[in-house]
Amino acid sequence: MVSPGSFAWSSNNIVVTVTGSYFASNAELLVDGNPVTVLPSTRTATSLQFNYVNRMFRSGTHSVTVRNPTSERVSNSRDFSLSSNPTISSIVPNVLSYVSGGSVEIIGTDLDPIKLMANGLEIPNVLWSSGGDRLVNLGILGGIVPGGNYD
Repeated sequence: MVSPGSFAWSSNNIVVTVTGSYFASNAELLVDGNPVTVLPSTRTATSLQFNYVNRMFRSGTHSVTVRNPTSERVSNSRDFSLSSNPTISSIVPNVLSYVSGGSVEIIGTDLDPIKLMANGLEIPNVLWSSGGDRLVNLGILGGIVPGGNYD
């Protein structure tokens, strides 16, 4: 079991507890197959904890397993999910050339710049850099996003 099973992607210092049975004293905690640091004072044969920090993983569902290194046995997986509630406050500039494309700044809160969606469709070939969870800079190539109103 993973607790909490769901929390906000932008949360900080959330202690996540994984409970089960027969965890070795040197058991490794894996999230999506990658090791995370177990809080040493919380390690028991039935419980491991790690500290989630702001934007440690992308938003969405993540799989947690425990590996006992001596036996190389890996537990069954349990999931937890990170939710985000992105809100856009402005887009600068709000008009681009379809032919040449350009740079756009998306300003808002809880932005998780994994993919750009326009009218429900994922826009491919977008280059982005993040200024945190409040600003995303996009380089949009010409001819990729069809002309139109994207309110």
